[in-house]
Amino acid sequence: MMAHPLLIAVALLDMISLVAVLSAAVTAFKILLKWNPGSAGKDQIRLERRAETSAISGRFGLAGFVLASTILLIGISNVLPDIVPGAMCGTGVCQAADGLFGRAIMFRLAVMAVLFTWLGLDRLNRSRPRAPLTLLGARVLLIGVPLQVMAILDTLRGSLSLNVRAPVDCCTLVYDQMNTGVVVWGFPGVPESYAVWAFIVLSTLLIGFGTSVAAISRFRNTVMGALLGALSILWAPVAVFALIHIFSAYIYGVLQHSCPWCLFLAEHRFIGIPLFFCVAVVALEGGFAWIAAALRGTYPELERACSVRIQRAARRLVGTTVMFCLITGLPAVLWRIRHGVWISG
Repeated sequence: MMAHPLLIAVALLDMISLVAVLSAAVTAFKILLKWNPGSAGKDQIRLERRAETSAISGRFGLAGFVLASTILLIGISNVLPDIVPGAMCGTGVCQAADGLFGRAIMFRLAVMAVLFTWLGLDRLNRSRPRAPLTLLGARVLLIGVPLQVMAILDTLRGSLSLNVRAPVDCCTLVYDQMNTGVVVWGFPGVPESYAVWAFIVLSTLLIGFGTSVAAISRFRNTVMGALLGALSILWAPVAVFALIHIFSAYIYGVLQHSCPWCLFLAEHRFIGIPLFFCVAVVALEGGFAWIAAALRGTYPELERACSVRIQRAARRLVGTTVMFCLITGLPAVLWRIRHGVWISG
């Protein structure tokens, strides 16, 4: 293992987080086997107390995992390139780790999506004395455990295989392909304008629809909540594609440099951090709005709590979508004003 303090810190935080989540998962498994809300016996009371403790443990594990993932992201993008020959950004670091860091990040995103969903369910569950979502929350928490194990294993394997002796191509490969006329970004046959218009239309719909949902005094429309979630989930990949393949050109000042890792560099003012944070918020809040809309019809006692949660998600969606559009759109508008044309001609 590369004995770098940052990687050691990530490994320690991962282990602490895993222990906390496993502790909560043990209780979740017992809940699936023995949970009986209609019973007043000692076993049920003891299990309810353990459920309270496991909720705290799960929150602690989620916080530790998010912190470890944040440190790893900063390390890959800004710290480790200094010790990997030829690396200019996180692309070179991932190459030096045989792609394991990239896969670890994918697993980490999946883990955080599952655990944030569990957290949302737990908060809804606590809004009612009968705790109707206890079993569902336990199942969701157990889904996250194998994903977290895979994320941690890939992170450790990436740290062990990190090659700091052999040079990597990193972004020079992108520039070499660009100079030889090879198309390295976009979908073959799909004009750039289609992606731009798809992003504009989806952003407009999401902001407008989210504003209308948030403005309703007494929200009662389950279909609107589901549509809001569907729009958000559809918007997220389109926004990422538009950012990496279109709007990043105005940030880099050069065409055909489709590297998401360069957005996290200091020379670009770490602009990737708020941008991908916005995408994550939209995806998570939109996904949970969809879940809350489904729960609203299944559990009548949670109707009010789910309605409040959907409207809160709508407000967050509108705010983060507007922020994303401003951060990505402003460099493009300034380029147009300064040069009189778009960067692609």
